[in-house]
Amino acid sequence: MPFKKILNELVQAMPEAIGAIIVDYDGECVQLTTKSDEHDVKVVGAYQKIQLDLLKNIFDHKTNAFITKSDGIDIVSMPIDDEYLVSLILKGDSLIGQAEYVLKSRLKELKEIM
Repeated sequence: MPFKKILNELVQAMPEAIGAIIVDYDGECVQLTTKSDEHDVKVVGAYQKIQLDLLKNIFDHKTNAFITKSDGIDIVSMPIDDEYLVSLILKGDSLIGQAEYVLKSRLKELKEIM
């Protein structure tokens, strides 16, 4: 599956990466790759989808990307289209700008696959 290859390459591009996931409109996992627990990555993906839906409802404009930061985890998320979201999960204090660039550089390819 081409998604798995792209997600693996995203995680390899960022040494701080814990995993990457694509979720659908319900927050269900389409594909993931992780160096950690798969269940945890699936939960993060589902909550990122909820966060995206809240942003869409609060602000009357398109969200191109959003970042979630906590003490130990950073997450960069981008909608692929109206139904799918990709998230890159990293250890805290990572290079967020680089992670956003890496994710954005593969977004067009993900859109073409969809």
